[in-house]
Amino acid sequence: MSFGKGYNLNGVKEQIYHIHMCPKGNYMWRQIEFRDYLIAHPDRTKAYERLKIDLASGHKNDRGGYVVAKTAFINETLDLIKGKASH
Repeated sequence: MSFGKGYNLNGVKEQIYHIHMCPKGNYMWRQIEFRDYLIAHPDRTKAYERLKIDLASGHKNDRGGYVVAKTAFINETLDLIKGKASH
């Protein structure tokens, strides 16, 4: 389950919250691995920051498009965690 609060159809944002709930072992738990990898790899964190800033300007009122546009970076990072890619 995923809950979001703070968005409206006009793109006006209040304080925004995202709450994700899932059973242990669910794919969503990979987000914790992703977070921990970024904490341990500041260069990768900086690259993610730049990507998010660039995407934010092009997807101002399109959260779905924004999420899709950063998926390749996230998947590449998850592959790094699994040892499938070199970085």
